Amino acid sequence: MAMHDILPLFLEDPMTSLASQAKALGIPETDIQRICMETDCRLRLVFPAETRQLELIRRLARNTTEKTPGLDSDAAYDIALALDEACTNVISHAYGTHDPSALIEAEIRISSKDVTIILTDHGVHGHSFHPDKLPPPDIKALYTNPKPGGLGFHLIKKIMDELSYEKGPDNANRLTMKRYLSRSG
Repeated sequence: MAMHDILPLFLEDPMTSLASQAKALGIPETDIQRICMETDCRLRLVFPAETRQLELIRRLARNTTEKTPGLDSDAAYDIALALDEACTNVISHAYGTHDPSALIEAEIRISSKDVTIILTDHGVHGHSFHPDKLPPPDIKALYTNPKPGGLGFHLIKKIMDELSYEKGPDNANRLTMKRYLSRSG
């Protein structure tokens, strides 16, 4: 059995067991969800900054977030897509050419209110990234002169509810993306 097959079972088994026992005792479903989510779940991944890693990262993010009460499979897919886009940007822009020692750290935090992903890299090319200064995409220009790339961060902004970027004291680039379980509008 491969690691990506084992991890979802590891994440699911304690919650499934608790849920079945709670149902047998007649505890309402809403209470069961609250019980399962009383403490945050944190998953920290460190992986090479290579595009061949992206499929595994997407699967892990989707399989993990699909287990979150209050989050449907479409939202889990969207979160995995946002993570993929952010990792692709790090690989392309923060690290540039292939560096075998280049690493990306992704921490996925799941609470009763949201899913938060903190993406950290030490890419030297990413020092001037300012997401708040990115201009909106020119859709008309892209329609008349299509070219690959350029829409990833705008897609992330549509999928996630909050984004913040900071340059850490250790000179790391940190992108924090948050998706609320209950969305208004």
